Amino acid sequence: MPNATIARMDECKLSRLSVEFGGFPEKGESLEMTMDISVSNRKPLEDGRTAMAIDFLLYSNSGKFYLIDAQAIGKFSIPSSWDENRAGDYLRSNGANEMYAAIRVMLDSVTSCFSAGTINIPPADIALG
Repeated sequence: MPNATIARMDECKLSRLSVEFGGFPEKGESLEMTMDISVSNRKPLEDGRTAMAIDFLLYSNSGKFYLIDAQAIGKFSIPSSWDENRAGDYLRSNGANEMYAAIRVMLDSVTSCFSAGTINIPPADIALG
């Protein structure tokens, strides 16, 4: 493991991003949005860091508004003094939430270029059990 004194996310990159705008809902039409999030198991890297991926899918019941499909890869430094349980706990809670927050910011920027404007993805605690 790298010589980290604190656990931290060193890098978060989008490895996949697709944003489609399906049009505005009709006046008075309700719009139900669904957000699916999954986080992959962590994997050790040759440089001593740990990587994990988060997949994000946002879509509406009618196909209108935004359809967003994204994946981000995060790389984390964990102190060498931490055992596997502590490192796993950090990645399942803080690590997953740090990556989700990074994706939210990236999607805000990308969707600001569309006619519907910025989509504000709600904050969420996606800590894994």
